[in-house]
Amino acid sequence: MDYLVSMTDKIAVLYGYNPYQKSISISTRKKVLEEQLRYEENEHKRLITAKATNKKFNGINVKFIESKLQKVKRLKKAIQELDQYRGGENYGE
Repeated sequence: MDYLVSMTDKIAVLYGYNPYQKSISISTRKKVLEEQLRYEENEHKRLITAKATNKKFNGINVKFIESKLQKVKRLKKAIQELDQYRGGENYGE
């Protein structure tokens, strides 16, 4: 049951899909965003390494690498906004 709760929290925070209007605490939001940030940073590094290692590998598009970098920036900004928010326990509700 904990897995389902954590996944619904992740979906609500990352994609905005919250059909039951579940209240999600700031700490949970921050934890989910930081977890996703770590994943995206590692994925960005992996793509750069793969592109540099194998010059013949055509599957990695430069625009895709740039989009990963933009996603990292958006996640950092969202975490920074959560850190600055001091008004209450539930952010954005």
